[in-house]
Amino acid sequence: MENEKKLQIKRILNILFKIISYISFVLLFLIGILLIVYVITNKIAEKEDKKAPFLLYT
Repeated sequence: MENEKKLQIKRILNILFKIISYISFVLLFLIGILLIVYVITNKIAEKEDKKAPFLLYT
C-alpha cells in the first residue's frame, strides 16, 4: 500500500513539474518576443524622431 502511495505522489509531482516547466518556458518565450518588439519599435522611432508606438499603449 505504501509503495503505491509513493508512486502516486511521484507521478503527481512529475506532472506538476512538467506543467510548471512548460508554463515558465511559455512565459520566457512571450517576454522575449515582447522585448524584441520593444527594441525594434524603439529603433524605428529613433530613426523617425518619434516615440515608439509601443510606448503609447503602456
